[in-house]
Amino acid sequence: MLREKSLSLPPKAMSKFIRSHPTSDKIPERERDLLLRRADFFRFLLVGVFALLTFRLYTLQFLTANEFTGLSEKNVERRIVLDPVRGRFFDRNGNLLVKNEPYYRLVLDRSWRGKTADGLSMKECSATLEKISILLDWQTSRIDDFTPILRAVFRGWVPEEYRSPSGYVILQDRLTMEEMIRIEENHADLPGVRVEECESRMNNRGRFACHVLGYVGPIPPNDYEELKDEGYRMTDWIGRSGLERGLDEILRGQRGETWQRRYANNLIEDEIVERRSPPVPGEDCYLSIDSGLQELAESLLEGKRGGIAAVDPKTGLVLALASSPGYDLNLFQGGVRSGDYKELLAHPGKPFIDRSTGKGGSGYPPGSVFKIVTAIAALEEGLIQPGKTFHCAGGIPVGRKFKKCHHRRGGHGSLDFYGGMAKSCDVYYYHLGDLLGGETISKYARGLGLGSRTGLPAALQENPGLVPDPAWKLLYTNEGKWVRDDTLNIAIGQGHLLVTPLQIALLTAFVANGGDLLTPQIISHRRDADGALTWKFTRELRDTIPLSEETLTHVREALRHVVADRSGTGRGVRMEEMEVAGKTGTAEHDRRPSDAWFTCFAPFEDPKIALAVVVEEGGHGGETSAPIAKELLLHFFQEDLFQEDDRLAEGQVNLRSGAEIP
Repeated sequence: MLREKSLSLPPKAMSKFIRSHPTSDKIPERERDLLLRRADFFRFLLVGVFALLTFRLYTLQFLTANEFTGLSEKNVERRIVLDPVRGRFFDRNGNLLVKNEPYYRLVLDRSWRGKTADGLSMKECSATLEKISILLDWQTSRIDDFTPILRAVFRGWVPEEYRSPSGYVILQDRLTMEEMIRIEENHADLPGVRVEECESRMNNRGRFACHVLGYVGPIPPNDYEELKDEGYRMTDWIGRSGLERGLDEILRGQRGETWQRRYANNLIEDEIVERRSPPVPGEDCYLSIDSGLQELAESLLEGKRGGIAAVDPKTGLVLALASSPGYDLNLFQGGVRSGDYKELLAHPGKPFIDRSTGKGGSGYPPGSVFKIVTAIAALEEGLIQPGKTFHCAGGIPVGRKFKKCHHRRGGHGSLDFYGGMAKSCDVYYYHLGDLLGGETISKYARGLGLGSRTGLPAALQENPGLVPDPAWKLLYTNEGKWVRDDTLNIAIGQGHLLVTPLQIALLTAFVANGGDLLTPQIISHRRDADGALTWKFTRELRDTIPLSEETLTHVREALRHVVADRSGTGRGVRMEEMEVAGKTGTAEHDRRPSDAWFTCFAPFEDPKIALAVVVEEGGHGGETSAPIAKELLLHFFQEDLFQEDDRLAEGQVNLRSGAEIP
């Protein structure tokens, strides 16, 4: 081989050199065949590669196009849940009781106001959280909790418990006004931070019917395991007590959905309008309760411990259910603060107990209002007639004891059936107890609705009370066998008997309406968001002991004497406008003052209302509870509430507008 330096010869010398060294362009045959074979191989290889690429391209474009189109759409389209508006509560007259009010939630939107095309960087998000923690006084641990969440966000996934319905990261729920102002003042320095408007429950009247209405709150972790299969999310709020819980499925409505197109980095491109499905708002529920009567009942119990129940004796519609003390429902609507909850738990009046239905408690001894049951049993069993008299000398001997008549130490003298009820003579009912026996009295008590739940929605958790009998005493006490003293105690409403005001109100309604034991109705009807009627109550009867009309007539007349007679224990309820029939009760305790009872119905000839009042440690029923009942009756009839009640029972009134119901 020639070296390069030989190429640097002068031109003449170069020409001479070339002539003296001739070259040939011919390649040896062997080398030429080898090169051709190699060229053919690479030519076929290239053709094969291009054929494969062409086939693969055809497969992607035509044969599997639908499959990959679906996969690509899943990558760029996201489903967003749209929460419905929760249904509201109204009273029987269409007055708004519970509504939805807006509240504000702080969220992080990574796609908004970032410095790059991909939105906020991890560093920017961390800096934003640091600023927010200072503005909202967060603890350091809270920022640490968000670090793994941010990492998940940058992988395109937001943990469910931190995901808002719009798909953003929830930084803080339910901002206060002061916190809102701080955020808005520093908004320019908080990239990616948005304030979302949400809805919260608001009770217009605070403590009004607090045990009936109840409240909403976040799903407890233990309940979520069961509720997640029913479509609930961890971030949802549900009814936690009262009707909010019992009617949650009706009130919450149905979720809607929309779809968003997103870029590969999870930033929002636009909304797919044609795939939007709007949410269905929850139904509005109209209570049978009258606001005016309920508020008056609660005000009359202010400063006392007790309960009031009022019902329509014809339909079973509940007119009022009041319990004192109560609590402000609005304390719970944003999530109750720990201090407020501890204060309520420590309250000596135990405000979480619903004394009108026994929820959270055990009920009350009924005292002399139970004599209605004893009187019915004695008449129906044919053991006495109204003219039958017994002599009261202040008590009767029972073994070595002298069992006193608590209403008059010197005795009432000879009394017939009406006199025994009017003066609430214990001795008269001791004699009836001896005639009947404990088993028979218990049988009639249960047959008249005592000792069992009345039929309110299960979420109201009413207490069934207790009707003891000889078998119960042996099984559940250490007091030995049933004795005569037990029978005499139960005959006058003492001993182990426990009842609720609602049970006594329905017992009184049973007497007033001629023998129908009604199921109480707390909801009169429901309407959808367009105002269309979706459900209306129907009158329901419970099983009871059949009674003769004669028995009920005598008992009604006896209850009229309680109020009408000058010496009647309920004479303080007497009114010139109408006749009232009722019964007082004084339930005694060993170591504390007596509970005061009064139950009644009015008007006597055509009853429109039956009610029961109990005041813990209130003393005599005629002195404490009867005046409360009178105030309620005066309000009810002065306002002509019963007229609207009749039309409601017949399904003729739209309580929201006053128009005819279709």
